[in-house]
Amino acid sequence: MRKVISPKHRPDWRKIKAIVFQSDDWGFYGWSPDQEAYQQLKDIYYKAYREKGLELGKSTLEAPEDMERLFQVLERHRDNRGRHPIFQAAYIMANPDYEKIKKGRFKEYHDMVIPQVPDRWKRGDFIAKAREGIKRGVWLPVYHGNSHFNVLKWLEGLAKEDHWGLEAFSCQTSINGSLDDDFEYGQGLNFQSQEEIISKGLKRFSQVFGYCPQSAVLPGYVWQMNTEKALAKNGIKVIQGKNYQVINRRITDKIIGKGLNLLGYKSSDKSWQIGMGDYNPKLKLFYLNRNVYFEPWGKRDSETLHGTSGAYSQIISAWDRNEPAVIVTHRINYVYLYQPFLEENLAQLDQLLDKIQKNHPEAVYLTDYEVVQLYTTGSCDL
Repeated sequence: MRKVISPKHRPDWRKIKAIVFQSDDWGFYGWSPDQEAYQQLKDIYYKAYREKGLELGKSTLEAPEDMERLFQVLERHRDNRGRHPIFQAAYIMANPDYEKIKKGRFKEYHDMVIPQVPDRWKRGDFIAKAREGIKRGVWLPVYHGNSHFNVLKWLEGLAKEDHWGLEAFSCQTSINGSLDDDFEYGQGLNFQSQEEIISKGLKRFSQVFGYCPQSAVLPGYVWQMNTEKALAKNGIKVIQGKNYQVINRRITDKIIGKGLNLLGYKSSDKSWQIGMGDYNPKLKLFYLNRNVYFEPWGKRDSETLHGTSGAYSQIISAWDRNEPAVIVTHRINYVYLYQPFLEENLAQLDQLLDKIQKNHPEAVYLTDYEVVQLYTTGSCDL
């Protein structure tokens, strides 16, 4: 149970018109390494997720050329300070080493730190491309997780000869339809276990990218209070997507939370109480909610609520509520096994940025940390 307080300053976002991009799943071996794997696994994906599974099944690992296409779209746009839109790309730092796991008969978990990948996932040096994106001013890696899923439960299923799991394993993917609720930071992990995972993941992040990230978003929005405690202990300052957190609350937490409410305090284990920019003084963590979806998924703008028009309307609504526009847009929109899908998404991103620049030339592209600075001190380098 953690007490939360409102931000010290209330910037006028109706005037500042801040836009923040947050993008998840970079570096993750998901879902299919190639078309052959997709054809082999699509029945599994359909059984587990129906039509959505067939769409997700063509998601794959980024290649430098995928990133270059996205970089070029972002570089075509600037705010009134000359800054490009910055994608804060949330990275998974390691993925299964299928060969070693198989040799060990599924008794021990072994992984590979990105950009190392198994044969079917080889794409070129996508981490070198990320570093290039940082220099070009369009890319900022942040932390997503060490492995994205619960590796112990995954191994248990493989050892029990779970059919779906073994079929997916043969295609070098961990996504098999039975792990929907088994994300990396689930209810079953105590603080020590979570701290070990997070410490390892953030150490790997620093080794790969050369700096410690300021912010994090957790896989599947599943995390506990121990997760926040472990993240704070290891240097994270901002939690993304607090409004989507999935949490199972203990009865003691509910009782304490009721007491805090009566005293006029917010509780960090009640995501519906947390506003944009709220602060946890004990953990020294800031919370940023996500309030704009840009997830066209290859559909035309007229066919989805999450394309150019939908996202633009949500941006305006965020500013009207006196909030920065925090846009979530997953990797699947820019890395996919079907080229027309990518072309549609990139075109709509270009249109969205054009519309913002044309109708709101005063708008600025910020990072999580800059938003937090504004909430903390009332100013940042604008």
